[in-house]
Amino acid sequence: MAEGGPGILSRFRPKVPLHFKVMVSYLGVVGLVLLPTLFYLRTLVRGNLREATEVRLESELDALADRLGRAPEWELPSVIHLIIEAMPQRVTIVDPRGNVLGDSIEGQPLGSHADRPEIVQALAEGRGRAIRESDTTKSERIYVARRYPREGPLRGVVRLSVPSHDVDAPLEASFRFIKKAGALALTAAVILSFVAALVVSRPLRRLKEAIEAYASGDFGHPVGVESSDELGEVADALRALAQGIRDRLVAAGEQQALLGHLIDELPVGIIVYDPLGTAVEVNGRARELCRLPANDEIERASSILKMPEQAMLLGAAESSAEGASGPLRLPWLGGRVAELEALWLAAPDGTGGSRAVLIITSRSLAVKVGALESHLMSSVNLLRHAAKAATPDPSFAARLERAADEGERLCMAAHPSGQPPETLEIGPLLGEVLEELSARAALRKLTFALELDEPSARVVELEGRSRHALRALLDGMISEASPDVEVRLEGKVETAQVRITARAPQGRKVKTKAIGEMLASVGGDAGSKHTGDASEAWVKLPRG
Repeated sequence: MAEGGPGILSRFRPKVPLHFKVMVSYLGVVGLVLLPTLFYLRTLVRGNLREATEVRLESELDALADRLGRAPEWELPSVIHLIIEAMPQRVTIVDPRGNVLGDSIEGQPLGSHADRPEIVQALAEGRGRAIRESDTTKSERIYVARRYPREGPLRGVVRLSVPSHDVDAPLEASFRFIKKAGALALTAAVILSFVAALVVSRPLRRLKEAIEAYASGDFGHPVGVESSDELGEVADALRALAQGIRDRLVAAGEQQALLGHLIDELPVGIIVYDPLGTAVEVNGRARELCRLPANDEIERASSILKMPEQAMLLGAAESSAEGASGPLRLPWLGGRVAELEALWLAAPDGTGGSRAVLIITSRSLAVKVGALESHLMSSVNLLRHAAKAATPDPSFAARLERAADEGERLCMAAHPSGQPPETLEIGPLLGEVLEELSARAALRKLTFALELDEPSARVVELEGRSRHALRALLDGMISEASPDVEVRLEGKVETAQVRITARAPQGRKVKTKAIGEMLASVGGDAGSKHTGDASEAWVKLPRG
């Protein structure tokens, strides 16, 4: 449970859109700047306003204290009354014991003020200040008190007070305006953050789409981001990456094709295995010697490595630079189990490991005369076609038929199985070769248009040469044709041969000399020509 926890949580982690993150960041910046500023200004301005109010009240108290200090005792009540009537603020006058001698508030019992903080401070220090809730009005007020007279024997304390909200009212009006401006700033921040998120997230979305396309193998997908900032640099880097991967894939495909050509040209059977023991390369000679069917060629070739005798030979080859050899007994070959010889090699794979390579040779003379059998069958077919064409002379046609029968009898007698050499239908054979090369053609964005006048026509197959000739022809056309074109394939049945022609409207000349030399021994041929930008190549396979 503990091991799978983080993975499960990561799968269910909510996705937060980029524009939301950008918007929150904008609001956060505005909030971090605006809110502390408002709090600081509110505190500073309120303190300054209250300080100014206290200073103003103290200056007025000085005049009141002087007036009360000069008044004789018998005149004091009338002076107190005049002061209370004249002052717009609340005035409270108390004697040294805190008893109220006069107050602007009428009709309420005031009691003793000896415990009021500002009165206590004024009695002790001459001046007193306090901002508190009034015990009489139950509202916050600013109090300033002063003893009188300012010098000499104490006669009492005079106090002025104003409501705090009267002092703060201008401040609150200013801050209401600031709050409205802040709300407008937040609104602008939301709008600008949304616009900025669109500007940033749209190129990022296109970059993400391009990366996903590259991950799926579509290296031609356009990036769609053109800018002079860091996003443009990322887009340019992605384009360069895609181009580099395309070039490497093309180079790897060409190298793989070259390796396939070299392996197929060898006169012995070759099977190359990957480090996991799966066959990855099988040449035509190996198919012929081991009788590997097209539908499960890889599976059968891979099973050879798993046979106990061959596994022991491979183990010995891994410790010997010269490899290890022994008989190759394949259960599906029946009576031909003693005809094959296996040579196992351990070849370096370029990563510090090794891969198995199987070289197969024949110990039977029957296989070595296969080329003669193919020539003989081609001659038999030619004789039969000539017999059909010689209708004006029945006796000559009959002699041609007897010669063809005798040639077929000799061919069957010479073959170890008592049957004529193997023949394959050209349609399925060509389809298999096209399927093998489909990935390479797709890499260069080539398409094939196939047109056969007689798909069931049969061709002689000896040592895999017909299959190899078709593969070499199409592989050469894939290499030399220009990308993004259609290659037309035409099959025409002739008297003794089947001609397969490949044409591309644009491309270089296909090299077919090696193909022609390989087919010459079995009665076939190959060639090519280049006219303008068009490229054309063909092979002629002996009819079966």
